[in-house]
Amino acid sequence: MIRGLVVAALALVASAAPAWALPDLEISELRVAPFNAEVGEEITIEMTIRNRGDMPVRAPGPGFVSTSADLAILRTQTTAFYEGAYLIGRGVPEDIAVGGVSRHTIRVPVPAGGPANAGYICAEVDRNNGVREANETNNRRCVNFHARAAKANLVIRGYAISGVSGVSRRLRVTIENVGRGASVNSRLDVFALAPRRWPLLVSTCARTSRTGPAPCGAVWVALAPGERRIVDAWVTFPADVASGSRRDIEIYVDGCHPPLEPTLPAFCRVDETNETDNARRISIAAP
Repeated sequence: MIRGLVVAALALVASAAPAWALPDLEISELRVAPFNAEVGEEITIEMTIRNRGDMPVRAPGPGFVSTSADLAILRTQTTAFYEGAYLIGRGVPEDIAVGGVSRHTIRVPVPAGGPANAGYICAEVDRNNGVREANETNNRRCVNFHARAAKANLVIRGYAISGVSGVSRRLRVTIENVGRGASVNSRLDVFALAPRRWPLLVSTCARTSRTGPAPCGAVWVALAPGERRIVDAWVTFPADVASGSRRDIEIYVDGCHPPLEPTLPAFCRVDETNETDNARRISIAAP
């Protein structure tokens, strides 16, 4: 009985609508947070679809997307979705009454391959024109969005001071890349802190002399996102530091960041998310 009354009421509403009545779908609200994010970083998109027309819209059957809204990262606000667009999500189709709204919250990581740097996130409802509307020109809304390339972020998780060989002391450093990008050419450096700040000799093998060229090269580190590795390094103090004396030193991965170390050479090789967490200060006995 109740079902019959509902059907009758819907029929009455439909018959009351004028023959020229049409729905009118628009994206009335679109918000993105954060609006400046790295590739791989999760963003939250909130959008509202409103029916400003004189006729309700019914959600279509499987395979139709007329009342849904597609989301894409675009270079311009007028770029067609099939011209250099990168689709990142879709609102689920719903019935929308006259004057009604359909709200959607979508969380998605910023994809690789979309327009780099400046751009827009756009939402477009009824992109395939499955619904005949009173106004077909108000289906899209865009907001500014800045997609940044993913960066590495190297941190020192731990260290161990071990044996002596020649005039060098062995240092084992645990380094982790907590960023979303790879680090392919980071250097491990060690600085003495007193009587003045100065880079010590750091190499992949022990030295037999405190002066002259090293028989091996500097210590370089390559880490994928999320990778952690133990790196072996040999540290040699200047000739004027007495053997056995303790010195405060600072271990740096990715060298000396120029803004932080303006008086030292720019050994920095990797542009990181955070350039201030690369160091660990410890005390060590000179060999």
